[in-house]
Formats: sequence, C-alpha cells, structure tokens
Amino acid sequence: MPFSHPLLVPVSIRTTFQFLFRPQTFRRYVATLEGHPHIYIYPHPTNRSSHLLTLLPTTPPTPSLSLGTTSTLPPSLSTFTPNPKFLPLLQRTLSQHAQHDPSILSSAAAFAASSLQSLWSRDRRAKPTGGWVHVTDERSPPEWGRIGDVEDIFGSIAVDGTGRVLPKEEGGGYEPCLGYRIWTRNGM
Repeated sequence: MPFSHPLLVPVSIRTTFQFLFRPQTFRRYVATLEGHPHIYIYPHPTNRSSHLLTLLPTTPPTPSLSLGTTSTLPPSLSTFTPNPKFLPLLQRTLSQHAQHDPSILSSAAAFAASSLQSLWSRDRRAKPTGGWVHVTDERSPPEWGRIGDVEDIFGSIAVDGTGRVLPKEEGGGYEPCLGYRIWTRNGM
C-alpha cells in the first residue's frame, strides 16, 4: 500500500523517500553593482534595511571584509557608508605587494627616464635623484605625466633616480595616502 500524507501525495514509498531526503539546494541572492561587475551586492545579515557591497562572491558574505553598506540600490555617495575595517586591510595588502605590480614598475622606469633626461639637459655631472610613484585606482586615470586626485591615490612608493623601488630599509617603501576614498564623485 502506498504511503500517504496530507501534505505529500507521492506515488510510492520510494518517491516519498527521494522527496524527503533529496540534497538541499541553496539559492544565492546576490547581484552585482551596475557598471561594476566585480562588486557584489548582498542583503545585510543583521540590518534588513541595508545592503553589503563586497568584492568577494562568497555566501554568506563577510561583513568585516566588505567595502561598506548602502541603504539604497543603486547606491549613491550619500547612502554609502564605508566599512572602517576594509581600508586598513587594503593598505596593508598594498604595502606588501604594490612594489611588484607591473604598472608601478613601469611608472618607476618612466620616472627614471624623465629625471635622467632633465639631468642630461642641465648638468651631466649631477646624479639623478629619487622621488615617488603614486599607486592610484583606475576610476579616473590622470593624463600622462599628471598626478591624479588625492581621493584616487591609494599611496606612494619611493623610487631612486634609476627607477628602482626603494625598500623600507633604505628609506623607501609604501606610504598610504590618508586622503583616499572608496567612493567619490567619480564612482567606486
């Protein structure tokens, strides 16, 4: 005799067993920010009136690693609240790895070339001096040879006159820019 239940009307015990013990399927309610497919939007786990913005497509999201929260979708500059734990984490990561980035090494070489050229035209006996190469985000790239907006500069890396990145032991290293903002009038 087939098994019956008021809510389930299966044909046999086998189909009932398959229905009751099927693997659970989890749904991810996640979207990406329009124009920024690398930024994921999740409902905030504790505040139902806001959303988490994060770079990680993990479920459940980790609020301590999120960019911040927003009370409206799409988010705006006035509704976005940055995560106070994210920027220090980002700056620590950049201080350890930015000096290996190909674009930074290229900028350092260009810096050296321009400083050597200006020295060549002035005094051939002078030694090239060092300077700083800025680590910027890509939301509003400055024109060639120009410095970007302070709010778009993550930090700066010291280089010598030959374009070599100076380590911290030689008075160089990475210096974070305190004026950097995750969200500006130019976007995120």
